[in-house]
Amino acid sequence: MTDTPLSRRYTINLDSDAALALEGEAATRGVDVADHITTILEEYSLAHLLKKGSPAQERLRAAGLIKAATAEISRRLAREEGVKTDHTLRVFKELRLHHT
Repeated sequence: MTDTPLSRRYTINLDSDAALALEGEAATRGVDVADHITTILEEYSLAHLLKKGSPAQERLRAAGLIKAATAEISRRLAREEGVKTDHTLRVFKELRLHHT
């Protein structure tokens, strides 16, 4: 086992037009723009890891599936019931109920 952290933080500078495009995509999907950018980069990395046969590929694939399911549940609950103070809790309860 290595001491490599499971996640890392980076500060990036984006062209304003690119940033606006990403913000629009994120809003359309109902997710935070940083989460959307992370998903794009992880999907890109996953394709590279698949070529190399990296053991991290399965972890990234599973994380992507969980993120997608969570975002879909969140959007559906927001449409059906609106966003309430316990929205995050309701999302994770439903995720656990239907995806375990």
